[in-house]
Amino acid sequence: MTTFPNVKSSVKKYTVARNAFLPRYVIVPMVQESGVQCKPVVQKGNIVDEGQVIAVPQGLHDCKIHSPVPGKVVDIFTDVSASGRPELMVKIALQGSFSYTGKKHQISDSYKNMTPSLVAEKLAESGVINTFKINNPVSLSKEIFEKSENAKTLVVRLFDEDPVRLTDSFISAKYFQEIRKGAQIVAYAAKFQNILYIYDQAAENSFEVNPSFEKTLSVNAKKYPAGFKKEICRAFNKSGKKNEYQISEEDIFSDATTMYEVYKAVELGIPPVEHLVQFTGNCIAVNCVLNVRLGTTLDDIVNQIGGFTRTPNFIIINGHVVGNSVTWRNFPITKFVKSISFVSERNTPEQLVHACISCGNCRSICPRELAPDLLYKSKIEQFALPPEYLATVSQCSECGLCNSVCPSRIPLTQVLSVMKNSK
Repeated sequence: MTTFPNVKSSVKKYTVARNAFLPRYVIVPMVQESGVQCKPVVQKGNIVDEGQVIAVPQGLHDCKIHSPVPGKVVDIFTDVSASGRPELMVKIALQGSFSYTGKKHQISDSYKNMTPSLVAEKLAESGVINTFKINNPVSLSKEIFEKSENAKTLVVRLFDEDPVRLTDSFISAKYFQEIRKGAQIVAYAAKFQNILYIYDQAAENSFEVNPSFEKTLSVNAKKYPAGFKKEICRAFNKSGKKNEYQISEEDIFSDATTMYEVYKAVELGIPPVEHLVQFTGNCIAVNCVLNVRLGTTLDDIVNQIGGFTRTPNFIIINGHVVGNSVTWRNFPITKFVKSISFVSERNTPEQLVHACISCGNCRSICPRELAPDLLYKSKIEQFALPPEYLATVSQCSECGLCNSVCPSRIPLTQVLSVMKNSK
C-alpha cells in the first residue's frame, strides 16, 4: 500500500457536516440530470416510503428519482428549479416512519457476486448521477454503458474545480475510504483495470491506496482551471507517468461526491435521499456544510442557519466561476447542487451585457489559447471564420475564465458550450 495527501488546508475551517433539520415538505423536481425529464409514477394523495421510486426516465440507463422522505404526495405542479428552468415537481408532506434514516446499515460486498452490467444497471436504479461536470450532470450508469472502447481508467477528482467551492474537498477529507470503495465499484462495473485519483498538491492528510490498480497524480488545484478534463489530461502527460499507464479524455471522469453516492447506493443500499452542501456568503451568519435532505427548499435551510444578515442580491449555485446565479429564493435542493453562496448587492458586479470592445482579455486568459471573442461573433453575429478556426471550439474546457475578465459581461463560455454541443 502507498499513501498520498488528500486534504486542502482550507478545508480545515469545516470540521464537521451537520444534519439539516427534516423539512415539513420536500419538493422534488422531475429533472435531476441534464436533458432527462422523468415521469412521475405517483399521484396526488399517494403514500410513499423514504427511498421509493417516484419518477422514471424514458432512457434505458438514465436515473430514476426517489422520495427523500416518507410521506404523502400533496401536489404535482410546475415551478422554477435550481437549474433556472420551469420543471414539473412533486411535493411530499413528511409523515410516517423512515426506511434508512436512523437505521443501522450493513456494509456489503455483494456487488462482487453481480455481473458488471448488473452493477451498472443498479446505479441507474439507485439514481446516481455523475457531477464531475457540474453544469452537465449525467447518469453514471449511462456513461458506463456508452463508454468508448478506448476507455481504460476511472479518473476521480478529489478537489473542487471551482476555487470558491470546497464540497468535494470536504468529502475527500472525511470519507476517503468510502470514496475508494465507490471507485472500485465503478471500475468493476466499467471493467476498468486502473483508478486514478487526482489530488491537490497542497494537501496535508495521507491515505492508503493499492498501487497495483490505484494510481495518484498531484496537481496545483489553486492554479485554475486544474480540475477540468483537458487540464487533468495535460497534467498527466507532463507528469511522466504515461509510460506506466494511459489516460485520455475518453475515460470516465468523476468526483468525490459521485463516488461517495455510489458507495451509499451499492454498499449500503441507500439511494440519494440527502446530500452534503456548502453554504457561504456575506449574507448569512455562518458558513457551513450541511447534510441536506433532497427537496428541502432554500428558505427552509436559511431559516435553520439563522436567517439572512443582509438581503442577498444574487444566489450563486455551485461556485462563483463555474456555477450559475439566480435571484429567486425558494428552489429545492437537488442532486447536482454542491454549494450555495449568498451575495449582497455591494459584492455583485454589473450584469448588463455590452458590445465587445475587442480588448483581448478573453484571449490572454484562455488556457487553451483560443479566441473566444471571435468564436462568439461567429455564432451570434454570423462573423465569417474559416472551418479550421471554428473547429477549435472543441478545445474549450468551459472553465469560465473568459467570462470572468470580459468588461462587457458577454456570456462567452455559454455560447461556446452551445457551439460545442451542437457539433
